[in-house]
Amino acid sequence: MAPPAIVKPGDITSPAAVHSERGGNTFAGSAADLADGAAHMQRGPQTPSNGGAAREAVELEAAPPAASRPLSIDDVFRAIGEFGTYQRWHYAKVVSSQLAIAVCTLGMVFTNRPPLWRDLADPTPGSGDLTAVARLSEVPCDGGLSWAYVAPWQSVRSEWGLVCEHEWVSRLLDALFFVGFGLGATFFGKVSDARGRKGAHAVSLSLAAAATLLSALAPGVTSYAVLRCVCGIGVGGVNIVAYVWACEPIGQVSGH
Repeated sequence: MAPPAIVKPGDITSPAAVHSERGGNTFAGSAADLADGAAHMQRGPQTPSNGGAAREAVELEAAPPAASRPLSIDDVFRAIGEFGTYQRWHYAKVVSSQLAIAVCTLGMVFTNRPPLWRDLADPTPGSGDLTAVARLSEVPCDGGLSWAYVAPWQSVRSEWGLVCEHEWVSRLLDALFFVGFGLGATFFGKVSDARGRKGAHAVSLSLAAAATLLSALAPGVTSYAVLRCVCGIGVGGVNIVAYVWACEPIGQVSGH
């Protein structure tokens, strides 16, 4: 039996595969020839239609080359859409949680503000005297002026006396919040990678909300400081998880 003829890629002139002289063995000249040959093989037979006219069957798409790159997430987005209706709705829904934690974050601006005070030599505010003044400047700490708080419940600094030599405690309250923020972002970021975004987002958001509500009932500065740190942990978790969760289903939108 004679060996099959060797066909070089440059010798192929037909779009189909080349047969040897014996045995009908098939040799592919190139990937393009294979694809073209596969397309011809997959064509359906011509069938008669009304009036005896022949109609060509639908040509199937040529098979891809055997060596192709792995499918990436960007390929999937290009197929299903990079920023469609669902992706816009998902993004708006997840990012809206930032509105809730904005209260937790910005609450310190109001609760830890400088206290109102008045000079005891001045008329009492609310007495009807138009010269009565509630001052918002720093409390005098030199001892040369007699003064009193006005509405001390409006600020933790006046409620717990965090002024003068104790003013550093009021600064510490804000710092503890951001310490918790860093811890929460680190912890919940890892948890969301391991356990899923939805659960990590729900837990961190609940933690921030609960700590904020309980801080309004804190009996002293120590418990308030702990709750502010816990609130920061929750807020940090919500921020990092919501950012990743909102952006993950969005492709590389053209122009952005």
